[in-house]
Amino acid sequence: MVNRLRDSRGFALLLAVMVIGLLVAITLEFNAAMRDELIASANVHDGITLKSTARSGVALAMAALKEHAAADGADSLLDDWADKDLMSSLLSSLCIDGGGELTIIDASRKININRLVDESGVVNLRYTQLLRRFLSFGDFRLGSEEIEDILDAVTDWLDPDDEVTHFGAENSYYMSLEKPYSCRNGPMGSIEELLLVKGITPEIFYGTDDNAGIGKFLTVHGDGKVNINTAPPVVLWSLSDRMDFEMALDMASYREDENNDIQSTSWYKQVAGMADFSLDPDVVTVVSSHFEISSEGVKGQMRRGVSVVLEKSEKQLKIISWKVE
Repeated sequence: MVNRLRDSRGFALLLAVMVIGLLVAITLEFNAAMRDELIASANVHDGITLKSTARSGVALAMAALKEHAAADGADSLLDDWADKDLMSSLLSSLCIDGGGELTIIDASRKININRLVDESGVVNLRYTQLLRRFLSFGDFRLGSEEIEDILDAVTDWLDPDDEVTHFGAENSYYMSLEKPYSCRNGPMGSIEELLLVKGITPEIFYGTDDNAGIGKFLTVHGDGKVNINTAPPVVLWSLSDRMDFEMALDMASYREDENNDIQSTSWYKQVAGMADFSLDPDVVTVVSSHFEISSEGVKGQMRRGVSVVLEKSEKQLKIISWKVE
């Protein structure tokens, strides 16, 4: 009888331990689930907040650009909108939680690849020469034949016909690829589309340890005029066969001095040694028509951002592209 009682008590104790263990496991699992849910909920909340910050950055950028446009001045790297640290600081000051990063890039500082072919489908010889010189810049490491092949392929991508230009490529080539796609036969929608063109590899577009990439100097927006107040030296150098790279660097240095007048498209004549130098007035400007905005909300390792392209016309700004990142 005593043994049975002991066995019964032992079984009851074992059962109790098992039940307690099960309850503890369930409780721990529940707590872990609740913790994960709370973390997920917090992440969702933070994500929404950071997206709001990114949108606020776009509004701030537009306000800065509108204020500058109202002054009827030239666009330059001395303007407040061009100061990344200033714009990011202003955006962060609006944040209750986290911070923000805001960059405004003048798209008119770049070469518009779409201008290689005009609206009627005719090749623009002036722009062909500009792009040929640009691609010949030493840091890109492109040979003369490779440059001509690229120009032919881009021309065929942009023009409306199906006739192959020299060593270019039309629809028949692109449809014969392992993963076929159609030739655009029209203006590019984004500069990344250049990666679809025959001969344009990621190494050429983005660059490598051995060569610079061409992509960051090109755009698909604007009227084709290059803002000499904001263009990087390699783009300035591309504007004329008579320009050497030292002259381009001297121009870039001259415009950095706030005491120098850079309101007209002929200011470069004030640069030492350039008094008798002339740039084609049809391809240069000091007033930008398009701007690229990158706005991010930041908290710890979490980021939410948007990339926006703005068109400026008669002091008005219009959003023509909005991409969530």
